[in-house]
Amino acid sequence: MKRFMYCGYPQGSLEVKSDAPVVTASLVYHKDLAILYFESAQELRPEEVVAGSLAAFPDGNQWWKMAEIFHYFPCEDDALWQRKVENKTPVIRVNYLQQDKIASYIYHHFDHQESNLVGVDRYASIFIYQNMIIMYMEDPAEKVEWSDIYRKPYKPGRTDWVALMDEHFKPWEDGTKGWHMCENRPS
Repeated sequence: MKRFMYCGYPQGSLEVKSDAPVVTASLVYHKDLAILYFESAQELRPEEVVAGSLAAFPDGNQWWKMAEIFHYFPCEDDALWQRKVENKTPVIRVNYLQQDKIASYIYHHFDHQESNLVGVDRYASIFIYQNMIIMYMEDPAEKVEWSDIYRKPYKPGRTDWVALMDEHFKPWEDGTKGWHMCENRPS
């Protein structure tokens, strides 16, 4: 199973195709940017998942493939990856990093994962586009424990995680820092 996240600038309405060969797919918006998340056993182009037109990027592509920079749980085993809770709601949030803090943000997430992984969402992952980061999660979360993933004992991690992450975030227009929910729009 593989996770994919793309973004693009829609020209009109977009709609997830009902016959797309995906496990799950979500389409949300942040300002004028459409954000597409999907999981599939095969490599798919976003046009195979979503119908609609987008403005082209300078390279001619309509969708920009975002890099996955972090996940809590690898999706290497299809049986372990299957959802055990039905009718879950995707939760997709967006934030911006200060340009000079991108590498540090990624480093601290992997350090945090190695030292403090208790009761996190099995499907949580973070992708990046320029300095915008997008986190995918599901509600209700299917919690996973350290021992489920690494088969070794848990060791306590940082207690100042929120303050550490705030150092990395670029303030929003109103001066606040933190995650903002993406919006769902009817197609």
